[in-house]
Amino acid sequence: MILLTHGHADHIAGLEEVRCSTGARVAIHENDAPMLLSPGQNLSEYMGTRPQSFSG
Repeated sequence: MILLTHGHADHIAGLEEVRCSTGARVAIHENDAPMLLSPGQNLSEYMGTRPQSFSG
């Protein structure tokens, strides 16, 4: 299992690749889960790189 402490971009970068290569499930606190879906909430849209989002 991949345990995320929170959903900011620096914690979810590469998440999809790791999840796909390991088959691991992802866990995050329910209050932070919406950050996985929103590049604005996880701050990735402000970092000058590809915006990050994850649903799975």
